[in-house]
Amino acid sequence: MWIFFLSLAVLVILTIFTLWKVTRDFKLDEKLLPWTAVYVWVSYTLYSLIVAYTAFRSYWLLLEDGIWLVVIGVILIVTGLLIGIAGVIEFRSFKRMSGLAADKLVESGIYRWSRNPQNVGWGLVLIGIALTGRSGVALVLAFLFWLVIDFYIVNVEEKYLEMIFGDRYESYCATTPRYLGFPKNKYFR
Repeated sequence: MWIFFLSLAVLVILTIFTLWKVTRDFKLDEKLLPWTAVYVWVSYTLYSLIVAYTAFRSYWLLLEDGIWLVVIGVILIVTGLLIGIAGVIEFRSFKRMSGLAADKLVESGIYRWSRNPQNVGWGLVLIGIALTGRSGVALVLAFLFWLVIDFYIVNVEEKYLEMIFGDRYESYCATTPRYLGFPKNKYFR
């Protein structure tokens, strides 16, 4: 259990530092610096490992015989992977996907249905892992992921994208849901 608490402490410190560094990069350099992108990727990876560790250690077991939780979990994992991969493919650039290049506003493919498909996908995978392991602790951590990501998206990323792309980004926001849903256009209202 001490591994969990130590990892969680490291994650909290790393997340706070990463949020500060991303905000600072966007304000001073108007783009992410390479080391900041590394901090972001390490944060995501560490978060995922902690969720997986707590899920498969079954901390705070939700149900003793919860096969339906496992089935729902697997469905969420597969769905999340498909959504996330669709987002990665649509970026067509690792630099753009990692925030190192803001040369193009991606609005096609899955980005017509979600402004944040990679985060939606990652969040669904984390919830799926938690349910598969039937771990209440992992489920709480997966929902905390959503809270942190929502804070980041609303308070940092969207402000940055509005600064870079201006009216085009505002128009995109008006027609495309932040997380997942039908686009607002003449076909879907």
